[in-house]
Amino acid sequence: MTAAHPLAWLALLASLAGPAAADDLGGAAPGASAPAFAAVRERLLVQIRAEDAPRAPDAVARQDLLGTRTVLVLDGEGGAPVRDVTVAEAAAWGRTPDELIRTGLANLARQHPPRVRATPPLRRGVRLNLFYGEHPFAAAYVLWVAEDGRCMGSEGALVSIPNQHAVLCHPVESSRAAHAYVALVSMAADIVRGGDNPIVPHVFWYHDGAFEAQPVRIAGEMLRFERTEAFEALLERLPRDIHDPEGRY
Repeated sequence: MTAAHPLAWLALLASLAGPAAADDLGGAAPGASAPAFAAVRERLLVQIRAEDAPRAPDAVARQDLLGTRTVLVLDGEGGAPVRDVTVAEAAAWGRTPDELIRTGLANLARQHPPRVRATPPLRRGVRLNLFYGEHPFAAAYVLWVAEDGRCMGSEGALVSIPNQHAVLCHPVESSRAAHAYVALVSMAADIVRGGDNPIVPHVFWYHDGAFEAQPVRIAGEMLRFERTEAFEALLERLPRDIHDPEGRY
């Protein structure tokens, strides 16, 4: 694999993809009492899945990005698969779902810190930042985007989560963001088409504390994508990058 070719990054992600059976997708056994919170606190993690992916009934989950669900899971012990945490368990622990998801994200940061690389130059020389991991929780790195200067610019960040193992991002500061958007659409679609634990092909503009979806739909070899009025207006007002004499895409 040569680091100079963009397709090498697709091969890298394909090599990371483990079986979707990383989760048993079950909750606590019917009638079982919730384990003590102190006993499980360090085993809580967060996983982002496609909206239509299986999850346990009454799982602790929320939507942070269009087409996905952010699910709280309990890591298995002794090689056991992870399982979804239920709302009943959260109530027994006296914690709100958001509190538990924050705990899971803190555990993820400590136990599974992201590996980060820049892609080789893509369209118009744009380089995307790739946050990745072999485990099925890596897509949740997207929820830290506001805290990472490699993703955030003066006007926010462009991100995608094409599968469970990857987050792609680029800061929004200048006209290069338009070219980064095109690169993200193409690369995310290629990864989703690869079929290894896919999530969504959409590109998201993160700004003002929320992810604004720029939907992408795959129809065979064709891509259908749209940009919101707010994002179009942003691209029009961004200053021209010094390395972008031709202006906007």
